[in-house]
Amino acid sequence: MEQGAFAGKYIVTINKDERIIGKNAQLFAKGEIDYSELLRRGGAERDIIKDLLPSKYKDAKKSGLEAEVKAQTDNVFDFELVD
Repeated sequence: MEQGAFAGKYIVTINKDERIIGKNAQLFAKGEIDYSELLRRGGAERDIIKDLLPSKYKDAKKSGLEAEVKAQTDNVFDFELVD
């Protein structure tokens, strides 16, 4: 069974982000503090998600990126992301 998108034209979105783990969670993950100490410190802080690309690329109405998938061929798409 073949996998992938059906042939046709598509609007493309691209997202790349980095998860920044809070300090207490990092210490717990490394084994430098135990669970009770993690709780004593107020628990793990919320992770921060940092976008590594301009936000327009994850919005289908703003990305400006398109691709046409063709049947019976390898489809490789390279996008130049500028902002």
